[in-house]
Amino acid sequence: MYQNPEKGRQSIILALQDVQNVFNARPGNYNVQLFFNAKSAEIANLFSDAPDNEKSQVLRILGSIDATDIDKYSGLKVSE
Repeated sequence: MYQNPEKGRQSIILALQDVQNVFNARPGNYNVQLFFNAKSAEIANLFSDAPDNEKSQVLRILGSIDATDIDKYSGLKVSE
């Protein structure tokens, strides 16, 4: 992540897509909730300076699997 932030963010997006697949298979999964309780602020921080296309992709994923914490991701709103 330090040497190549774009590649690191892409890896995180792929991992979030995997988490989304788990959530879709078992909504309300405790492990998914636990993950976002621990990592939501870190995810928001990592993508705060990302390009708009990455922000919108992450917001779409997070909006579907971590809707209760969507306010934490307000810094990821895509500029118009």
